Amino acid sequence: MSTLRQRKGSKGKETPVSPEPQSQHPNCCSEHPGRIWHGDWSWGSIIWTSVGWSVSVGLGLLCCIYVATLHENDLWFANIKEVEREISFRTECGLYYSYYKQMLQAPSISAGLSELIHDNLTESKRTINLLQRMNIYQEVFLSVLYRLLPVQSYLEPIYFYIYTVFSLQAVYVMALYLTAWLLSGSWMAGALTGVWYILNRIDTTRVEFTISLRENWSLPFFALQVATITCYLRPQLSAIQQKVMVWLMYVTTFCFCVTWQFNQFIILVQALIIYTLDCTDFLSTKQVTTLYLVQVSGLLSVWLLQFCNSMILGSLVLSFIVAALFVRHCQTGLKTGSFLVRVGKLLLHTAMVLLLTFTINYLAKDEYIWTGHMCAVAAFGVCGTEIWTLIFNTLRCNSKFLLRLVTYAVPLVMMGCLYHKVYQVYARRSPEDVHHILRAAGADYVVLENSICYERRHRRGCRLRDLLDLANGHIMDGPGDNDPDLAPSPHPRFCEGVKTDSPAYNALFSRTFQNKTFHVYKLKKKRKKSPSTKTSESTGAP
Repeated sequence: MSTLRQRKGSKGKETPVSPEPQSQHPNCCSEHPGRIWHGDWSWGSIIWTSVGWSVSVGLGLLCCIYVATLHENDLWFANIKEVEREISFRTECGLYYSYYKQMLQAPSISAGLSELIHDNLTESKRTINLLQRMNIYQEVFLSVLYRLLPVQSYLEPIYFYIYTVFSLQAVYVMALYLTAWLLSGSWMAGALTGVWYILNRIDTTRVEFTISLRENWSLPFFALQVATITCYLRPQLSAIQQKVMVWLMYVTTFCFCVTWQFNQFIILVQALIIYTLDCTDFLSTKQVTTLYLVQVSGLLSVWLLQFCNSMILGSLVLSFIVAALFVRHCQTGLKTGSFLVRVGKLLLHTAMVLLLTFTINYLAKDEYIWTGHMCAVAAFGVCGTEIWTLIFNTLRCNSKFLLRLVTYAVPLVMMGCLYHKVYQVYARRSPEDVHHILRAAGADYVVLENSICYERRHRRGCRLRDLLDLANGHIMDGPGDNDPDLAPSPHPRFCEGVKTDSPAYNALFSRTFQNKTFHVYKLKKKRKKSPSTKTSESTGAP
């Protein structure tokens, strides 16, 4: 801002600044994306970018096929009757699908819309407007698309419906991929984001068993909106590119809002973040105003499409945006005081954002909003050069510091590996092996817990002793299948065998404490056997 004021004050007195030095400013991400955005069409850039886009499409298709396969394997969807397929839509999922089916069974598109506008089946003894009451425009659009496309001869309506939802998961992964790419400047971060999203499927999506839920329609558009906002905030965009990004932001915001009834809360969080960035001068006045207007335009478009739904006009997000725009343009003396003072004024808004974030993540069904974008942010943290540069510059890593880091950090890592081996006390290992592991970790005593040794809370295969048996190549306890490469262990489980007080265990461990829950044993010093003892043991062995 100060640079702009100096240029205005010196107008006509100084020669205009050449545009060449401006192109030498460092890019917000990295040098390679900056060359692409400025028109570097060298073969290296084209090949590198093409590989990045190919990987994004591949990861998107992989996620789509993966969730479709899970859905098929779980329900045997292709081998059950049509009625059973419709019953498989659980809870409100079946209600949403019924509107899609109702539109297809109507004699015409206009007749189907009329039935939805004057619906007397959903609520008893009342006629309601479903397009105003519920977010079902996606079912309307999909039914119209199925009527118009020449797919009726080889694709059933229910498959057209579920394949569309699964395809949106591919769009979701590609949008997260693009966001991480824009943040870090490398498509490797995007690839890491896609892989993390697929590996953490339980926490990122539940589309394979709740196909019709509104979140499965809206979250892909929300990810696209975040990607377009990230691209819009890049400093090296031309005027035409900025206009294209603004229109894309509006389209994605509109699609996100029209497909989910909880859109207001997410948009409110975005508005609070924009207000915070505005107060700390991270965004320009034009960017802040544009982002606010895009949000308002998307919400008002949905308001018109839902027959002037009063819940949208009375939402907190619209009131906040109007107030923020008024303060932004009418209260010129708002940004006063030092940076720390202004940050202090934002503590209340920060508390609101954190409270809303906690509320969203507290609800189990809304954790999927956060986890997918966390994959993109985490990938940016791993692959982004800015964060590592800031960390190393802050630590001032010279050779002496790195030497101290290696000296102290490596032993800690080694100790972490040793602590992992300590859990072998609950595995089927010989007393000599356990004694050696504990001595290597520097232990003098070992505490055994019955609730771990005889665990019954979790099913077979999820207990700690089962995981240890699998890692050691031993057959697990209890009835059930075992992998063919597993073999019986020649030793009993240590936590059970040590309580038998057999000579093999008493020679190395002595009990010092015992109650209903814990058994504490002291490690004895391992004595070396004399040659005569070894000879007598070998002759006395059966």
